[in-house]
Amino acid sequence: MFAGQAIHSMLKRHPANVTVHVDGLAASIASVIAMAGDQVLMPRNAMMMIHNPWTWGVGNADDLRKMADDLDQIRESLIAAYQDKTGMDRDELVNLMDAETWLTADEAVQYGFADEIEQAKQVAASVRNGRLIVNGQEMDLSRYKHPPKIVAGIPSIERIDQDPDGAEDMAPLFTVGSDVRITIPPRAPGQSTGEVREVVLTYAYGILFDGQEDDGIYHWYLESELAPAMDASGTQARRNTGTRSVRAGVVPPDVSDKLAPKDTPWEAPTLSDFTDKAWSDLTDDEKRHIAGHYAWAREMPPATFGDLKLPHHRPSDGAVVWRGVANCAARLSQTDIPEADVPKVQAELGKHYKQFGETPPWEQDNSNDSRTKRSPSAPLSLFERRLKNNERGLVK
Repeated sequence: MFAGQAIHSMLKRHPANVTVHVDGLAASIASVIAMAGDQVLMPRNAMMMIHNPWTWGVGNADDLRKMADDLDQIRESLIAAYQDKTGMDRDELVNLMDAETWLTADEAVQYGFADEIEQAKQVAASVRNGRLIVNGQEMDLSRYKHPPKIVAGIPSIERIDQDPDGAEDMAPLFTVGSDVRITIPPRAPGQSTGEVREVVLTYAYGILFDGQEDDGIYHWYLESELAPAMDASGTQARRNTGTRSVRAGVVPPDVSDKLAPKDTPWEAPTLSDFTDKAWSDLTDDEKRHIAGHYAWAREMPPATFGDLKLPHHRPSDGAVVWRGVANCAARLSQTDIPEADVPKVQAELGKHYKQFGETPPWEQDNSNDSRTKRSPSAPLSLFERRLKNNERGLVK
């Protein structure tokens, strides 16, 4: 949420005229970012959603009361961003946020969240098992109280027993490990080449720019905005070589079995919490030591600090922090950890859950949660079939 607030502030502070295009859906913090636009344009088939901030938490009664007070303060900062754009009365905004309001483009313009309705755009969207998929990006609609009827009415992707004709043609142009160059003005000034680190249907690519490997930050581009990188001789550089193909990662050995007191506060560490060196200056042993604070690494020793996922050990002494463990469990489904590695990570986190006398959420009775259970014989959706098809091309 605070990252979105920071993006909003940076855009507002920039001297350029900022035009925001909401091509599909600007929901939650994305709607706040959109408020930074001098002009906000929405095609008629786009939507916007605003709601009150929410979170999950662990702790005693005082902790949870403090968390509720913090959420009230955070809401005020969101109201300020909305008011600055719309000029709406505070009470009217509060009512919209309390109701978790999903706005059509017409309604967004009427309220002042958007300035103009532009020509409708082609958007690949579907709803499957309560998840909205827009241009390959998923949103779990079950988390929201009032998903719009216009969305709820989108038919689910057809379930099929066999791959559709021409499925091989749906494979992405680039795969993980491809060297690419940006064909449009890069959103990171001075950066035009990099390596594909993540591929999302249908298709967007997470690019790690050359020279920024230590940052571990992916910049997202559509397939139409990329081309194969060229080497010094002008020939196409590595593409679809599989040198960084999708593969299982590593659950690093725990740096320590010591437990911090259960009420110990938690904040995800940064590289500076471990060392004042750059990642490239660390020895392999130092990289492995830092990796021991995390539940998953892409490889050992990790190539970049960004290849480490789900921290739960305190940097100062390696102690396991309960709130860090619980945070990892809550975020596990949101990471890009390969599906094959999830059981290993659950075993690692589950061990710590039991050390603190708690039961891991995946071991609790969730038989009524259809989102987490699936019959092994149930047919795959078209989206899942396409993902399987991609994996066949990525895994040797």
